[in-house]
Amino acid sequence: MLLTLHKNFEILSQESEASQKDIESILERFPQIPSEYLDLIDEVTEIELEWNGEQYLRIWHPDGCLEMDEAYDISLHIKGAIPIGDNGGGKVIFYMNGIENGWGLYLVGFGNLDPEDAEYLSSSLTDLLCKGIDRPA
Repeated sequence: MLLTLHKNFEILSQESEASQKDIESILERFPQIPSEYLDLIDEVTEIELEWNGEQYLRIWHPDGCLEMDEAYDISLHIKGAIPIGDNGGGKVIFYMNGIENGWGLYLVGFGNLDPEDAEYLSSSLTDLLCKGIDRPA
């Protein structure tokens, strides 16, 4: 996925790929996690990106997904949510099936875990990172 990263993104930092044990752990908690996330963490984890020269985006290691979900009860507050990252500014990035835009990536504040307040980002991590597609057309 990183080989086809869209020009709107610049990699600021990254850590090594997830272990098989890490992948099994996240699949145990979130069996429906999209394969695109698994493909990315098979390359790198804790990837920090600058988006459009001004916004920040971090995709967590599987342990981070699990820890943040436990710390903030993200998947309890937002039924079916799968947290995968943050924006460095107090908002979590997660997969969910939204009412208006359907399945995709969304963003909402850690202090306001309400699916109705979630901002739609993209239909997939691949569309966001590789095609630069954000927000509905």
